[in-house]
Amino acid sequence: MLLVVDASRRSVRAVPVTLDVDAADDSAAMLSAESSDLACSLVVWLADATLLPLRVMDRYLGSLTVNLGELNAADRGRPVLTAADDRAVQRARRQDILDTFVAARWAPEGSGNLKELLPSSDVKGLAQVLQVPERTVVALRRGRAALTSEQAERLAPVVHLPVERLLAANPPLPEDLVADLDQPGYRAKVVALAERRGIDEIEAWLTAGFAVAAVAHRQTEGEKPAWTDRLDHYFALVLDEP
Repeated sequence: MLLVVDASRRSVRAVPVTLDVDAADDSAAMLSAESSDLACSLVVWLADATLLPLRVMDRYLGSLTVNLGELNAADRGRPVLTAADDRAVQRARRQDILDTFVAARWAPEGSGNLKELLPSSDVKGLAQVLQVPERTVVALRRGRAALTSEQAERLAPVVHLPVERLLAANPPLPEDLVADLDQPGYRAKVVALAERRGIDEIEAWLTAGFAVAAVAHRQTEGEKPAWTDRLDHYFALVLDEP
């Protein structure tokens, strides 16, 4: 669990929260069951506060009714005196998980030169290899779609290139669009899109992102798009929302 202590449009500052009071060390604040909606004792690892992207926030569990001053003054666990202490190992694992969250990203950060790596003459053949409609191959060559990891693995032996190089050639999405899609309000819509189309969640993020970006590219003629309006319109259409 994570306790959000500060938030902005694109990220949150959060600290890990665990339930095992016996695992607390002197860097962690121990709170009583009355301090939160969860009705159980909590261990708040204040020293491990980390800036995390909104995309890793999964669901709201409850509220903490103490302020940061009270957290700083709360009881602490026993100090760790040796690296062999199991509490040190557990804390290191939590820190590794936080590092994974920091690096988590669904949007490609590639060079956008995928077109140069794809054969231009055999759209139908590429569609069969990638197991996608021919229009998707056209979108890939125009920079209006991105290869998934699975598609890159199918394509690599055909074009005689490493999977990593193919993924690195994916086109980037506009950062403002990525930031808006990272908002918690769109998470349920992306999950619904994934379930409806029988695809995984990452592919659903990419599908939505590139679909919205492609329409905006055709319609805005250089003006900055209103991404939230376009996202709302897109999900209303694909999910049959009123």
